[in-house]
Formats: sequence, structure tokens, C-alpha cells
Amino acid sequence: MRCIRRISETLLFVLGAGILGQVQPGHASMQDPGIGLTRPIALGMRQTKARKEKAPEEALATFSGTVRGIDGKILRLDSAEGEPLDFNVSRKTKYYDGLKEIKRDAIKTGDHVSVEARPMPDGKPDAVKVRLDHTPVRKP
Repeated sequence: MRCIRRISETLLFVLGAGILGQVQPGHASMQDPGIGLTRPIALGMRQTKARKEKAPEEALATFSGTVRGIDGKILRLDSAEGEPLDFNVSRKTKYYDGLKEIKRDAIKTGDHVSVEARPMPDGKPDAVKVRLDHTPVRKP
């Protein structure tokens, strides 16, 4: 009985708003005199939530080099060209040996690694993934 009453009230509301030319598909609208914009008004029907879509993964830059040092928040590398590279590391940084995830402590000075990084708002690179590289290093 409540359902029929709710439907009839909704229909009366929609028809009343339709006479004033305010009906839009799925909802009626009411003029906001302060702003001059229309706002949707729910009609007692359950509205579905939009699906949360994953944001596309951003492209990460990859760097390789020999570990010069790793401390609290900085991973320092010597690149193949001999230039020093500094990366910010955090709790979100993941460390790998092949496909196996390892602990940060497994990375030692002198190890050859590749680092996937993204730029932070301040322009410094933020290490996302650090991978041990067991291939021999060739000097130019």
C-alpha cells in the first residue's frame, strides 16, 4: 500500500512540475534564485552509484645503475654514464629480485638495480619499483 501511495505522490509531483516545464528525464529540477542554476531533486527512487573505474596507470621512467647507498628516504645510484641519481623511497616503494618481492634490506651497496620512478610534485623522482639486476654491467 505504501508503494502505491509513494508512486502516486511521485507521479503527481512529476506531472505538476511538467506543467511548469521543469521535467528532465529521471528527475525534476527546481530553480535556485540565488545562483540561477538548476539542481536535480531525487524523486524517492534509489539512485545507482557510478562504478568506480581505475585510473589508467601512468607511464613510469626506468633508470639503471649501481647502488651507491640507501638510507631512510633516499636511494643513491651511479648511472652507467657515471652520473649520480637520487630517488625518494617510501613505504610504498616495492623491491624485487626477479618476480619475487624482497625486503629493502636485501639491496646492498654495489648491487646493480633498475628503478621505475615517477616525478613528484617538487620534480624529484619517486621510486615505485626497485629491481635487482643480475646481468653483468658493461662499462662504455
